[in-house]
Amino acid sequence: MQRFDVVIIGGGCAGLFLAEKITDRKYTCALVDKDPVAGHASTRNQGWLQSGSFYAAAGDPSAAEECRSGYEYIASKYPGVVLQAAPSFCMFDQKANLDRALDACGALGIYMERLDAGSVHSLFASNPLLQETSLTHIAKTGDHPFDTRKLLQGIADKIGRNGASYYRTRCMAGVEARPASHAGWVIDIQEDQLSGEVLVLACGVYMKEILQGLWPSKANEMNLTKTPVLVIKGERPLSDCALMTPLIESGPVAPNIVPFGRAGIEGVSVCLSRVDAPATDATDEDLANLPFGDFKAAFAKSLEKHYPGIKGFVERYETAGHFYACQKVKMPSRGASIEFHEDGGRMLAVYYPGKFTSSPISAEKCAERIMERLRGGTSGAAVSPRTQTRKHAVVKQQLYYEESQYKLRTRNGILEFEGLLST
Repeated sequence: MQRFDVVIIGGGCAGLFLAEKITDRKYTCALVDKDPVAGHASTRNQGWLQSGSFYAAAGDPSAAEECRSGYEYIASKYPGVVLQAAPSFCMFDQKANLDRALDACGALGIYMERLDAGSVHSLFASNPLLQETSLTHIAKTGDHPFDTRKLLQGIADKIGRNGASYYRTRCMAGVEARPASHAGWVIDIQEDQLSGEVLVLACGVYMKEILQGLWPSKANEMNLTKTPVLVIKGERPLSDCALMTPLIESGPVAPNIVPFGRAGIEGVSVCLSRVDAPATDATDEDLANLPFGDFKAAFAKSLEKHYPGIKGFVERYETAGHFYACQKVKMPSRGASIEFHEDGGRMLAVYYPGKFTSSPISAEKCAERIMERLRGGTSGAAVSPRTQTRKHAVVKQQLYYEESQYKLRTRNGILEFEGLLST
């Protein structure tokens, strides 16, 4: 049985950044996940590097500060993953809401700058999506799209060089953890078995299931949710900038639009603010049972209402799209959650970063607490050559790049999704 100082179950942004912090300190670490890794929220989100302005505007200063710190870390240390060509704007339908957002960002030291009339006119002239929008009170922010897969692959490669071991599993539901007879933990992974002094659950939507047998009261606090994401691609990108709507007080729920691309802007992803539904488990991708009914109609109505220019856009340019579900853990707090459970000399950590952007900052906090434990106990576990030569982790490609399912068109002046494939 292979022994490690730390075993991390979950290879998304939480697990990979934490493994980096652990191995940078020269402790042994094993990472357990499916192949490829990071197949859920870490590569299903919008790829939005958040400066904190959105959450400051929405009245959540704690989440705003976490994002600000993570934004500064990622933007300075990994500038090559940031899509600098795509700026970001917060859109408001009322001047008072913009004023409050500017005050909130100013109090937290987060960049947000009101656009003057001339800048608003130039922005509208360059972006067909903004024609006839009622969101005319606008501020520029420091946010940018970024390539989450490229970032995480760089981290995965680094921890491999640092000596971390990657254990592949065909199914996360098949991973079992139990207390060892002496101390620490035993983890069973199909044909493999390993042990660790500290066990970290950083596996997002699989966390609740694995926790049921280890810390039931904590498992019962967690709820799984799924959020629909719309990807729009075509002859021309729908928008060359990110458009965020943190405060819309009436009408259909507002969309947040984020460009994506590997060498340039290839399309956009669209999420509707504060729209999610319960998920039965990590594999639940059914969008037909969302609380607001027809998810395609909900997206069409939201886009039509807030960005009516989309109708002229799809009439002029060939435009297609597809939907997917982003499953997440819903915790009592919107920010990072790091909790430790010690029983019989064993440490179990439950780590969920809340936001991708803030994950390197919360991973550092989690690592520091683990280091306190390891410094006071036996560390430096020996790892055999067989373990060190395991295949390095490959990060899953984002779902933006899947084939489109629908053609966007208008019929009788109404935006709709016409099926290209059977759905």
